[in-house]
Amino acid sequence: MTMIAVYGSRYGTTKSYAEEYARQKGIKAIPFRLLEDLTCYDTVIHFGALLAGGVYGLKKTLKVLDATGSQHLVIVTVGLADPKNSQNTDYLKQAIKEQVPTNILNNTEIYHLRGGIDYKKLSLVHRFMMYLTYKKAKKHASESNNEETNEMIATYNKKVNFVDFNTLDQIDIKDKTPEDE
Repeated sequence: MTMIAVYGSRYGTTKSYAEEYARQKGIKAIPFRLLEDLTCYDTVIHFGALLAGGVYGLKKTLKVLDATGSQHLVIVTVGLADPKNSQNTDYLKQAIKEQVPTNILNNTEIYHLRGGIDYKKLSLVHRFMMYLTYKKAKKHASESNNEETNEMIATYNKKVNFVDFNTLDQIDIKDKTPEDE
């Protein structure tokens, strides 16, 4: 089985996960911006930072996959929300279902890892977006907030790092090449 790790990382957390995973598995890791063709790989593992409900770089990865959906896609999201909370993972899985065509989604595995944030490293645009999100969340703060919103409020304007390379062990890729089906 030929595999490659692709990553979409804005501030480095997702890149560190992808590179460590690739090192452990003895495969190549490349940023999504350098993608041209992935059809020669049986399995593509896309590590993507969560940005505004989307998986960073996933759109381009999907464009260069085999359009028949015969490849095995593994999507690994990286964000602040705790993936041990099913409310968080259910929300993320639904967002991914809206981004991935059904024929590809049928041969896709999804995993979630916890990342980090350093507000001092955010671009001016991202800092402003986080400020607006924070203000809105604080204004409407209540017990009905989901955990992701509460985590964003608690960590606002701070540096937090939840990266744990041991969580890469959960990525147990099943060999789903077409000849096995």
